[in-house]
Amino acid sequence: MKRHLSVIAFLVLSVLAACGSGATPETSTTDKTTANGGPGGKVGVSVEALCKIEDNGDGSKLITCDDGTSATVRDGVDGADGKNGAPGSPGLNGKDGADGLNGAVGSTGATGPKGDKGDQGLKGDNGDKGATGAAAGSPCPAGVIEGSYTAENAVDLAAILNCTDITGNLTVASPGTPSVPLPNLITVGGSLSISGAQITSVTLTSLQSARRVNISNTAITALALPVLTTASYDFRVTVNQTLASLSAPLLTTVVDGFYVSNNPLLPNCQATAIYAQITVTPAMFQINSNLGTCP
Repeated sequence: MKRHLSVIAFLVLSVLAACGSGATPETSTTDKTTANGGPGGKVGVSVEALCKIEDNGDGSKLITCDDGTSATVRDGVDGADGKNGAPGSPGLNGKDGADGLNGAVGSTGATGPKGDKGDQGLKGDNGDKGATGAAAGSPCPAGVIEGSYTAENAVDLAAILNCTDITGNLTVASPGTPSVPLPNLITVGGSLSISGAQITSVTLTSLQSARRVNISNTAITALALPVLTTASYDFRVTVNQTLASLSAPLLTTVVDGFYVSNNPLLPNCQATAIYAQITVTPAMFQINSNLGTCP
């Protein structure tokens, strides 16, 4: 702005200098007498000169007047920058952006090497004396075993054939028989653990829930859990050398861990299909070393 005012002022001054003071021109035609007494001529009319301004394209202007005068002017120097204004008030915070999509589940890592065997622990204190068992016959005369039960042979298994509920743990370990028939068992309040290299079949067609399901180190070829819905702690089917088929179509709740691994004849896709239907996602899972061929 300062530069433009300087140019205008200079132009005005230049024009005034070139063209007169700007007073109203004399228009009188009064006769004048010459010095020798003779009649003088009439006073001429004063005419203001007209000027034009041309931009030279290099920061200068050429002013040319029709009285033959001319002048060149240049643009003035820019004035110093003014002081910065005071900071404005902070703006309002913008709205939070939408949450991004969850990333894909990563691949299961390889199983690490087996650790060294730990030192043997100290011998524990003797447990409390157990409750007096039922009279001769079934340990669950009303269909329910209050507490835990361990089956170590075919006789022990036969005694619980008609039991439907066990409030504690059920442990079947090396029963000396290839078959573990538990067709009427519905619930196990604690852990259901079945293991033994001589076991070739397990029947759990009515089992609906257990805190833990652990079927390991057996010689079974198929394991069907058609109505199992809940393993409230974890679900384990591991190290069964001949297991080739696993199904649990209604299993939807596993809270702590889901482990199906080291079953060399089992197709891995059968394990992943069961895991995919779980609606309460377990805190941990391991599905690997199941080397059977998926259909």
